[in-house]
Amino acid sequence: MEVELENEVINNVNEYSTNELECIQKKIENLQKIHQIEILRILHNYSMKNKISNSDMLNENNYGVFVNLTEISSNIIKELENYINYVVKQENHLDLIENQKENYKTKYFAK
Repeated sequence: MEVELENEVINNVNEYSTNELECIQKKIENLQKIHQIEILRILHNYSMKNKISNSDMLNENNYGVFVNLTEISSNIIKELENYINYVVKQENHLDLIENQKENYKTKYFAK
């Protein structure tokens, strides 16, 4: 089923398998809180742009916010994956720089 909104075709059924969605879920759960909030921002912007109620996609209770990834179109899931990959790449790069910094400290400044 496809819906056309403002010259954009949105596929209501995503093309991701259950295993792929579970993998994305685990990656999101392992992100720091600030990055999880950015994921929610992406989802919120998607729902506002496409006039979809947040309650159709998100469920919030005392334990947190739960997202039904099976109800989200493939293009938004791809956007989430791109953001997750960006964060992981950025964290890896920062770790590398921190390791280099520590190596310089021990090599040149240790007495």
